[in-house]
Amino acid sequence: MNYLKNNLPNLSSANPTSSFVMRFLKYFCLILLSLSYLKSYGSHNSLDSLPDAKDGILDLRKIPLSQIISLDGEWLFYWNQLIDSGSTRNKNQKYEIVNFPFRWDNYQLNGQKLPSYGHASYRLTVILPKTDEPLRIIVPEIYSAYSLYINGKKLAKNGQVSDNIKNFIPYWQHQTVELNQN
Repeated sequence: MNYLKNNLPNLSSANPTSSFVMRFLKYFCLILLSLSYLKSYGSHNSLDSLPDAKDGILDLRKIPLSQIISLDGEWLFYWNQLIDSGSTRNKNQKYEIVNFPFRWDNYQLNGQKLPSYGHASYRLTVILPKTDEPLRIIVPEIYSAYSLYINGKKLAKNGQVSDNIKNFIPYWQHQTVELNQN
């Protein structure tokens, strides 16, 4: 205890101007951190009066597409199913509705926690207005593997998707996918 007492700086003799500057910088940094947190995590479609996906459908027909629109909301989640463009859409395919973005590890499905490793498909139907504006989807960096299908066409992939761990190859990549409306 005496060691701490003897080795702490004497703040009472510190320059009052530098003490004020240090307090100002501390509060300024806290404000900046709070603002950046709110900007990155607090910005959500419902706060911006933009629609969220509901039951696997996101209707953007009445929304100007000149802004970034999050695809958050209720997506269809198919555990242990890899659905691609070759898969026939079967109404009997079992799915859950999950709030996306969504991590399945420790999610309760049929009374069991899902493991961190596995395979699944997410599905979202996005209804767009007719437009000549260029559209794109930004896929943030995630260390995983995925194939992105839009209107039945594979437009992007990351790593190697597989239903077994032996053939699964995760990758870390940010992608911007340009969309051509046909």
